[in-house]
Amino acid sequence: MQQAPKFELVVLGVTDWNHFDDNLDVEVRLGDGRRYTATFFTITNIEAMFRKNRQTGECANGLYFWSTEMVIVAELDMTTMQKVVEGLMLEDEFERVFKKIPDGPQLA
Repeated sequence: MQQAPKFELVVLGVTDWNHFDDNLDVEVRLGDGRRYTATFFTITNIEAMFRKNRQTGECANGLYFWSTEMVIVAELDMTTMQKVVEGLMLEDEFERVFKKIPDGPQLA
């Protein structure tokens, strides 16, 4: 059975979130130093974004919603996000979904 490469999943900018209605920017750090980013959204959060956009007039008054490097999940917890990353790696889809962060000096 094929195994996904070892990685670290880091949630950026927050330490607490709503597991059923939120979105999170994450970074995946591979053992060889490569880093990737994407945003996980819950289905409920996307519905909330549509409602907000209808009220604010954004996205043609709520006709659409989009985001780059978007991953949609039913529940936003570390276990789910790690399983999604592993699944994408095993299916050779990871680099199609996540954006590579250019190499360069890493900030502490």
